[in-house]
Amino acid sequence: PMKVIQEPNMVTFIFEGGAHVWRQVPVAPRGWLRHPSDPNPTYLGDSIGWWEGDTLVVDSVGFNTRTWLDFAGHPHGERLHVTERFTRTGTDTMAYTATMTDPETLTRPFTISLTLHRNTDQYAQLMEYECHAYAEEDVR
Repeated sequence: PMKVIQEPNMVTFIFEGGAHVWRQVPVAPRGWLRHPSDPNPTYLGDSIGWWEGDTLVVDSVGFNTRTWLDFAGHPHGERLHVTERFTRTGTDTMAYTATMTDPETLTRPFTISLTLHRNTDQYAQLMEYECHAYAEEDVR
């Protein structure tokens, strides 16, 4: 589950699961924002966004190599480039596509597409996440 918060110049994605995982994406007209020339590699990369009509486009670079492309564990390199597109298709649905290019691990770009569904339960909220990992000697 995730929550999307849209402000005039920023979109924030808050994810349930994982400790304190969120993305803040600055949004401006296309070409106004730039990635750093040498971004410090992070788990979620450096993201910038712009609107193309009613579609939010999020462009991300600067990933570290500690994450996977999918739940099967396929790796990527630090030159991974992801372009995401979010388009509302109905009151409670959003089309999502992500195109990934990575000359270090992929022979060609690939795109995934899916439909995101809004939870219409008025009382639904993101749940807290706690992970307490202890070494065996810590619990003796």
